[in-house]
Amino acid sequence: MPYKAKWPDIPARHIEVWNQLHGFEFDKPGAVDTFERKLKKCQRWSLRRTRRAIDEYWKFHFIRQVTGLEVAPSHAVDMVWHMHLQYTKSYWHALCRDILGKDVHHTPSDGTKVDKQRCGNIYLETLTYYRRFFGEPPRDIWPVPGMSGWAMLGYCMQDGFYRVSETVVRRWNQLGDRVGEALRHAPYPYH
Repeated sequence: MPYKAKWPDIPARHIEVWNQLHGFEFDKPGAVDTFERKLKKCQRWSLRRTRRAIDEYWKFHFIRQVTGLEVAPSHAVDMVWHMHLQYTKSYWHALCRDILGKDVHHTPSDGTKVDKQRCGNIYLETLTYYRRFFGEPPRDIWPVPGMSGWAMLGYCMQDGFYRVSETVVRRWNQLGDRVGEALRHAPYPYH
């Protein structure tokens, strides 16, 4: 399904990558126990949330591919990624080799304070690029860092949650009053 938004400064090759990602099929035709169904069951998500998380997963890979930078998924996106990694041929061949043209590894964090801060900064950068390409990210899939003092950054291509550093909170807050206003009106658990 082609992306309908206007991307005037995006090369045609990137739009083609988006179309390939968004049209990606996890399962062979006729599969009964589908990727979507397994993910829904494993995460105990609604069908709607499952489909939205999968769509956000493709946006995550698009951002990484187009920018060429290290990017950080949210927790929901990371859960889709974990499931996709179990489909080894689909992930390593159909996605990495055939669409992305390179391996994209999921590397655990070393758990140090420095690494956690690095991941927080990468997540903020990911959100910035997300806005450039897709507009405001959905808060239930891509939480805003600093809410109630928790990072809720999800998994920075890593294996654990962490509290956001004061530096990351200050940096985020410097983006303006718009963020603070959005947080004041955010639904639980974001206030």
